[in-house]
Formats: sequence, structure tokens, C-alpha cells
Amino acid sequence: MSASLYPQVFFEAAWLASIIPMGNDTAFHAMKAFGEHNMTVPVILAVIGATLGQLLNWYFGTLLQKLKYTKNMTMSEDAFIRFEYYFRRYGIFLLLFSWGPLCKLLPVLAGFANVPPKTVAIIVAIGYIGHYSHAAFF
Repeated sequence: MSASLYPQVFFEAAWLASIIPMGNDTAFHAMKAFGEHNMTVPVILAVIGATLGQLLNWYFGTLLQKLKYTKNMTMSEDAFIRFEYYFRRYGIFLLLFSWGPLCKLLPVLAGFANVPPKTVAIIVAIGYIGHYSHAAFF
């Protein structure tokens, strides 16, 4: 296998972490299946790429948050304050599972709830470290 798979792992993880596509980590799993690679580098690249993809999802949530003042959004200010409080208090820990197929919307909710991007990046990265480490080494 050539070193050209390393950038592909990064970009594939970033693309698949966003809410736009559906798919799987083909290059990552191919590197593991052929067994010719030290999987530490692909894990690091996949975690960084996936975290950046989830930050794109977070940004989409901030765009939705700006829409709450338009006539198309029917959420009252009290409901938004309650949502923001409960998500920041309890829901933020669900970001550890944002690697799951349906959980990719959690960073969107985090952006909508005004969670700082640094916090989202740290928690999402921890979840992806566990996910990709488990996939690579076990």
C-alpha cells in the first residue's frame, strides 16, 4: 500500500463526519485489513478529519440559531432558553457518541445551543479517539 492512502483517510473521515453523506471509512478499514500499516497514523488522521467534519455540523447549527428570529422559526424565547440550558447541562455529553450514524446531528444541536466550538471539538475528538482506536486495534 502506498502512502497516498493517508490523506484519503483524513478527507474521508472529514466528509463522512458531516451530516451531508452516508457511507463508511473505506480507506481506513482497507489499511487495517491489509495489515501492512502502523494504524496509529490513520487513527490520528481520521480523528482530526472527523472532528473537523463535526465542527462543520456545529457551524450549520449556529446558522440555524440565527434563524430563530425569523417568522419561519416558531420557537419561543423561553423554549430556546430551556433547550439551551438542558443541552448544555445534560446533552453535551452525548457528543461523545457523535460518531454514530444518527448522532451526527448532535453537533448541529450544540451549535444551535451556543456551545463553544472548542468544547464541541474536545468532546467530539474524545469520542472519535475511542471509536477509531477500537476499530483499529481491537
